[in-house]
Amino acid sequence: MAAIVKGDPTPILRSTFPTFNAETKVYSLQFEYVGTEVAIRGLEAQMKARGLSYRITHDGPIWTMLVDEPQQTIDETIDRWEVFTEASEKSLFELIGAVEEAEVYDAARADGDPTYRQAVEDAATAKSSTIGSGRPTAAAIVKHLKSNVTGWQLDFIGLRRTRRVEQSVAGSTYRLTLDTGLLVYSTAQLNLPAVVAFAVPPTPAAISDLSSWGWRKRSQRVEFVDQYVEQTVELLFAPWSTLAYGAASAGLVW
Repeated sequence: MAAIVKGDPTPILRSTFPTFNAETKVYSLQFEYVGTEVAIRGLEAQMKARGLSYRITHDGPIWTMLVDEPQQTIDETIDRWEVFTEASEKSLFELIGAVEEAEVYDAARADGDPTYRQAVEDAATAKSSTIGSGRPTAAAIVKHLKSNVTGWQLDFIGLRRTRRVEQSVAGSTYRLTLDTGLLVYSTAQLNLPAVVAFAVPPTPAAISDLSSWGWRKRSQRVEFVDQYVEQTVELLFAPWSTLAYGAASAGLVW
């Protein structure tokens, strides 16, 4: 090993050996530097700038620094996925039978007559029975309203993907977008890993011809953590309005 001279600003690399962190699954090389305080403090500034972990000790005039330098970055394809459910309260008048009956009823009613919804609500409060017969969904809604039941619960599927890479390799795919929030994607268009797709249920039956089941990008977030960029994208699988949202023609670019 080269001699250490007082005041010398140049650190000396004394040893290099590999390490593996079983928790993070990251392989690193650990470098041991020795030198004067001036040399090690100068090296410390470099390690801080590079975002590397280090430890400094000294015995008299001889200072030592141990530096852990990962030999692999967190791969963009190594993601954290979350699949969850959330519930939404829907009106009884959003049932597909009610939508179909309302369309026929309202198209035939005269000016000034109550709408389908008004007629059902009036029948539930015994103000009138103008809803008439031959409308089984309306009759069922009346019974529910008389029992103070005004809605039903519909469960949606949520999907959250979080990925983390070094800033130096983060490209335009990490930029927030607004246009994709207006599109609805099929499960196939998400290109999910097999293990994630396994947890996603098949598309249920339509609840109305005014909506279509699919995935819509609901929220996005980008965080800067030290030298890393962390992006979180959340989608919700629900019956989205076909008037407000269009069907995506291509796969989702995460």
